[in-house]
Amino acid sequence: MVREVRPATVVTHWRGSWHPDHVATHYATLRGLLLAGLPIPTRDEAPGTPHTAHTPREILYGENWEDGEGFRSDMYRDITAGFEAWQAALDEYEIGRVSNPGFPYRDYYTSLARMRGCLCGVKYAETFLPAPPEVRTGLAIPSPDRGPRP
Repeated sequence: MVREVRPATVVTHWRGSWHPDHVATHYATLRGLLLAGLPIPTRDEAPGTPHTAHTPREILYGENWEDGEGFRSDMYRDITAGFEAWQAALDEYEIGRVSNPGFPYRDYYTSLARMRGCLCGVKYAETFLPAPPEVRTGLAIPSPDRGPRP
């Protein structure tokens, strides 16, 4: 999919999570990006099929209450323009409508987005942790643009 979609930015989970699926997603994403950047066909392609490798310009780890171990966000992005669409999408899922399994996700992320927005002078913002130098170097990704800071 990375080679087909050719994303400029990939956002995934940080490795420091108590949630096993988030940890698995972190490592699966990095492995997928490594393989997508190699100039070789995948096993689903016929031999000799022309294929263009792709590496995104940046990898970001999104702030998530379950992924807090060692997460130190230092990049703010204004999400005001898409915030209502995000809330509408969240309403389509039970996790966005009720405190299930016991955590008020909608309240938490709405409040967090507003608080982050206050810190950087916009209505709503999210923070991200750019991939560390060893990951960027290993995947041939240049240093990130940090965006506005509070």
